[in-house]
Amino acid sequence: KKYDIESKILITAGNFYKAKGYDYCIQVGELIFKKYPNWKWMLCGDGIEFENIKNLANKSKWKDNFIFTGRIFDLEKKMDNSAIYVSCSLSEGFGLGLIEAQQSRLPIVAFGVPFGPSEIISNDVNGFLIKNLDVEEMARKIIFLIEHKEERERFSSNSAILHDRFSLDNIISQWKDLFNSVISKK
Repeated sequence: KKYDIESKILITAGNFYKAKGYDYCIQVGELIFKKYPNWKWMLCGDGIEFENIKNLANKSKWKDNFIFTGRIFDLEKKMDNSAIYVSCSLSEGFGLGLIEAQQSRLPIVAFGVPFGPSEIISNDVNGFLIKNLDVEEMARKIIFLIEHKEERERFSSNSAILHDRFSLDNIISQWKDLFNSVISKK
């Protein structure tokens, strides 16, 4: 896949639950749009917090910069047309959305919550891990990427390389190695 360096779209995808921190997306977005009002933030998904977050965004001066897609079935296409994947999650399991973003060669900016992001993001290699809940730092790092296309391209290239860790062939190989080691110990 080719990274769309001209895109002006931030993207976040997942279920709208408290733990996903969509309310922080609105706070971060407000800081970004003050400086870059021509950028948009696509918020993909649904869930029990969807209307609350949408109402929060509608109260913002930058309400037109937030795009709420609801549940979609062409997330890969949306990611392929985006510039940066952002995760404001307060907790993560494995971070499937981060893997999908990496598959689309997106630079990633995420709160460095335990588990998930730190297993997928190598700080300053394919994205940025932000001190948990530091909205201002997250906005600064996203603005840095907006202003430095060459860094976005570098992160994108590194995402392609690092994504191979999670390829189907690599995972199957790891499972085979595990089974073989168990069999050989008998």
